[in-house]
Amino acid sequence: CGAGENMVTIEFDFSLRFEFGHGDYEGKRCVFSGPVLFGCDLSENDLDLDSLPCVTDGDFEGVLPEYCPKSGKILLRLKNGLILSDFYRLGSSGSEYRTWI
Repeated sequence: CGAGENMVTIEFDFSLRFEFGHGDYEGKRCVFSGPVLFGCDLSENDLDLDSLPCVTDGDFEGVLPEYCPKSGKILLRLKNGLILSDFYRLGSSGSEYRTWI
């Protein structure tokens, strides 16, 4: 900003938070870090999306978003081995993905 211009500062809380599913999504959750939605992408995980491993609160303990400069992805590496990627890049390789895990 130049002299005499106003500047706006925006701060986001990037702690992990969850939205829990209802109906067809009962027992599943969406994962967010600040405004960023994460999901399971087959390009990062060798598994069947229709039988994802159970995800518990403990799988997120101590987990922090990891920025990968080469791909531009933001990843969450869960303790159960599942790797979640930021929504912007989910499916960018043409692979299937799920946001309800």
